[in-house]
Amino acid sequence: MVEADDRQLCIEGVTHGARYTATFRTGLPAASGEVLHKDVTLALYVRDRDPLVRFSGRSYVLPRGPEAALPVETVNTDTVELKLRRISDRNLLRAMQDSYFGKPLSKWEEDMFAGTIAQDVWTGTGVVQNSLNTAMTTRLPLGDALKDQPAGIYALSAGIKGADPYDNPAATQWFILTDLGLGTLSGTDGLHVNVRGLGQAEARANVTLTLISRANAVLGEVVTDAQGRAHFAAGLTRGSGSAAPALLTALDAEGDAAFLSLTDPAF
Repeated sequence: MVEADDRQLCIEGVTHGARYTATFRTGLPAASGEVLHKDVTLALYVRDRDPLVRFSGRSYVLPRGPEAALPVETVNTDTVELKLRRISDRNLLRAMQDSYFGKPLSKWEEDMFAGTIAQDVWTGTGVVQNSLNTAMTTRLPLGDALKDQPAGIYALSAGIKGADPYDNPAATQWFILTDLGLGTLSGTDGLHVNVRGLGQAEARANVTLTLISRANAVLGEVVTDAQGRAHFAAGLTRGSGSAAPALLTALDAEGDAAFLSLTDPAF
């Protein structure tokens, strides 16, 4: 299919890495009213796709265990340069407020993020599938990188070796390493929380839940019962502005931790 776009002719349906011959026929009109007086044949080459790496989703709960892995999508590369960072739970709300959380970071944002919010804990190289000009999805095993790491919030960056970090910044995947699955229901009587284990789906009792405001102040703290349930009174959830609830954190006796943003769309 051929379409005119201002001073250009766009040919659709071509394939990367392929050669084509295009002929502009006699009589092709210009905007001025002039026409071609003879056929013009051009030899065209569509170059290969630039190397690319990206994470395909925003899902961010990674169950703990030796089989922990994240999918990454790549084009025209055999390896990706990996860097794992851990974010302190004290910096989590700040990362959200500064729009770092859950999105790709430019080189400038990554430098600020690494220098003021996160701590580097591991670097390495990932081997990925590669078929010329085809987007490939590879499961990156993280069991070894996370083996000695505590439960918490992490960001994994994946970049192309030798690429300009300003023109082609590394892709970023945020995730929580945890066995605590959090669910909330909000109503006129307050905020109800349900905590279950991600591994066995069992109710998790004696998990300490903390409700945090937009100003990073603790609004309230409760502990789950034998059914893994807890309740924050309505008065704690009715604040506005900086007093509005923004984040729910969970911590069990073994140090496992999780969080749930109360300002993002439902997940």
